[in-house]
Amino acid sequence: MNKQQAIQIRLLNQQLLFPLYEKPEEILAWQGAMQSANLITELFAEKSKVKQQCLQEAINRFMEFCKVTTANGS
Repeated sequence: MNKQQAIQIRLLNQQLLFPLYEKPEEILAWQGAMQSANLITELFAEKSKVKQQCLQEAINRFMEFCKVTTANGS
């Protein structure tokens, strides 16, 4: 992949070239989904710093939040 291809992919991923959404609410929901992917990574990165049970509880709460958010269309 060359530099120009990388730039184009980044612009597409950031919804700057061909936006898929029409309403601000849709954009915010998409951004929230993007950030939540990072949250899972962060939870696992913290694994060594918290008790396993606490980590599992946090993961379960987050997964439940995702289900509720998806069900509500947010």
